[in-house]
Amino acid sequence: MPLADIIIVDDNPAIREALAEYLLDCGFAVRTANDGAALDLLLQARPAAALVLDVNLPNENGYAIASRVRQASPRDRHTDFVGPLESPATGHACVHGRPAGG
Repeated sequence: MPLADIIIVDDNPAIREALAEYLLDCGFAVRTANDGAALDLLLQARPAAALVLDVNLPNENGYAIASRVRQASPRDRHTDFVGPLESPATGHACVHGRPAGG
Protein backbone atom coordinates (compact mmCIF):
# COMPACT_ATOMS: atom_id res chain seq x y z
CA MET A 1 0.00 0.00 0.00
CA PRO A 2 1.39 3.48 -0.92
CA LEU A 3 2.55 5.87 1.81
CA ALA A 4 0.29 8.70 0.61
CA ASP A 5 -1.33 10.06 -2.55
CA ILE A 6 0.55 13.03 -4.01
CA ILE A 7 -0.39 15.18 -7.01
CA ILE A 8 2.40 16.95 -8.91
CA VAL A 9 1.32 20.03 -10.90
CA ASP A 10 3.93 21.33 -13.33
CA ASP A 11 3.71 22.43 -16.96
CA ASN A 12 7.18 21.06 -17.71
CA PRO A 13 6.77 17.34 -18.59
CA ALA A 14 10.42 16.53 -17.79
CA ILE A 15 10.15 17.91 -14.25
CA ARG A 16 6.75 16.30 -13.73
CA GLU A 17 7.95 12.88 -14.87
CA ALA A 18 11.26 12.97 -12.98
CA LEU A 19 9.60 13.97 -9.72
CA ALA A 20 6.82 11.41 -10.21
CA GLU A 21 9.36 8.65 -10.81
CA TYR A 22 11.31 9.62 -7.69
CA LEU A 23 8.20 9.71 -5.48
CA LEU A 24 6.94 6.41 -6.89
CA ASP A 25 10.31 4.83 -6.09
CA CYS A 26 9.92 6.17 -2.53
CA GLY A 27 6.59 4.36 -2.18
CA PHE A 28 4.08 7.15 -2.77
CA ALA A 29 1.03 6.98 -5.03
CA VAL A 30 1.49 9.75 -7.60
CA ARG A 31 -0.82 11.53 -10.01
CA THR A 32 0.23 14.38 -12.29
CA ALA A 33 -1.38 17.42 -13.88
CA ASN A 34 -0.02 20.10 -16.21
CA ASP A 35 -2.20 22.97 -14.90
CA GLY A 36 -4.92 23.97 -12.44
CA ALA A 37 -7.77 22.72 -14.62
CA ALA A 38 -6.25 19.24 -14.86
CA LEU A 39 -5.65 19.29 -11.09
CA ASP A 40 -9.32 20.08 -10.50
CA LEU A 41 -10.34 16.95 -12.42
CA LEU A 42 -7.97 14.80 -10.37
CA LEU A 43 -9.23 16.25 -7.08
CA GLN A 44 -12.85 15.68 -8.12
CA ALA A 45 -12.04 12.00 -8.60
CA ARG A 46 -10.15 11.66 -5.30
CA PRO A 47 -8.54 14.03 -2.78
CA ALA A 48 -4.77 13.99 -2.27
CA ALA A 49 -2.62 14.01 0.85
CA ALA A 50 -0.20 16.53 -0.70
CA LEU A 51 0.17 18.77 -3.73
CA VAL A 52 3.49 19.73 -5.30
CA LEU A 53 2.83 22.94 -7.20
CA ASP A 54 4.95 24.79 -9.72
CA VAL A 55 4.60 28.49 -8.95
CA ASN A 56 4.92 29.66 -12.56
CA LEU A 57 2.06 27.82 -14.24
CA PRO A 58 0.20 29.18 -17.26
CA ASN A 59 -3.30 30.63 -16.69
CA GLU A 60 -3.24 30.27 -12.88
CA ASN A 61 -0.07 30.33 -10.77
CA GLY A 62 0.68 27.84 -8.03
CA TYR A 63 -0.06 30.30 -5.22
CA ALA A 64 -3.55 30.99 -6.61
CA ILE A 65 -4.18 27.27 -7.00
CA ALA A 66 -3.07 26.59 -3.42
CA SER A 67 -5.35 29.31 -2.11
CA ARG A 68 -8.32 28.09 -4.17
CA VAL A 69 -7.85 24.44 -3.18
CA ARG A 70 -7.38 25.40 0.47
CA GLN A 71 -10.65 27.39 0.48
CA ALA A 72 -12.57 24.57 -1.21
CA SER A 73 -11.24 21.82 1.07
CA PRO A 74 -13.30 20.62 4.01
CA ARG A 75 -11.91 22.01 7.26
CA ASP A 76 -11.44 18.51 8.69
CA ARG A 77 -9.19 17.42 5.81
CA HIS A 78 -5.51 18.26 5.77
CA THR A 79 -3.64 18.73 2.49
CA ASP A 80 0.00 19.80 2.38
CA PHE A 81 1.34 22.11 -0.30
CA VAL A 82 4.94 22.16 -1.51
CA GLY A 83 6.44 24.76 -3.82
CA PRO A 84 8.20 26.41 -5.55
CA LEU A 85 10.42 23.84 -7.18
CA GLU A 86 12.83 26.48 -8.46
CA SER A 87 13.72 29.90 -7.11
CA PRO A 88 13.00 32.60 -9.72
CA ALA A 89 15.78 34.78 -8.26
CA THR A 90 18.58 32.23 -8.41
CA GLY A 91 17.34 29.39 -10.58
CA HIS A 92 18.40 26.97 -7.83
CA ALA A 93 16.10 24.25 -6.61
CA CYS A 94 14.37 24.96 -3.34
CA VAL A 95 11.34 23.55 -1.57
CA HIS A 96 8.97 25.29 0.80
CA GLY A 97 6.12 23.46 2.49
CA ARG A 98 3.18 24.49 4.57
CA PRO A 99 -0.05 22.90 5.71
CA ALA A 100 -3.27 23.72 3.93
CA GLY A 101 -4.52 25.89 6.78
CA GLY A 102 -1.35 27.95 7.11
